[in-house]
Amino acid sequence: MPMNDGTPVILTIRGSQWEGTATSDTMELVTEGILYRKDDAWFLRYKESEATGLEGTTTTIRVDDPGTVSLIRTGSTHMRVTFVEGRRHVTRMELPYGVLDVDIYTNAVRAGLSDRGGEVHLGYSVELNSREPTNARLDVTFRHAGGATRSPEA
Repeated sequence: MPMNDGTPVILTIRGSQWEGTATSDTMELVTEGILYRKDDAWFLRYKESEATGLEGTTTTIRVDDPGTVSLIRTGSTHMRVTFVEGRRHVTRMELPYGVLDVDIYTNAVRAGLSDRGGEVHLGYSVELNSREPTNARLDVTFRHAGGATRSPEA
């Protein structure tokens, strides 16, 4: 689906990572995106920027219900991860410089979305290529950006 189909939204994306008891490294990004609903699921889509290190990548967050969230990246980076509390997901992340095996254990999923705004919160640990796991948290909030609402293509 093109980036201009759906309801324009402003997203605030805050990601934190830490190992063990170390202080977390936090990054925050405010960007434009779109929101749409299809097949009983909510979708948030935005383009990554140079600031995230994923320039040329489009990220889609799919919320099937409050306990199941998928993160889908296409473009210069390819990855699909499904977060379900208490479950482990193994995937491969295709980057411009190579492929990483990624093992993710989800310890928290919370989502509340409507056509007016909402939030997605994920807590998980990430193990890359069988190295020591890194703890992570992803918090995405969004609000309606105003302007016209467009219907997504089927």
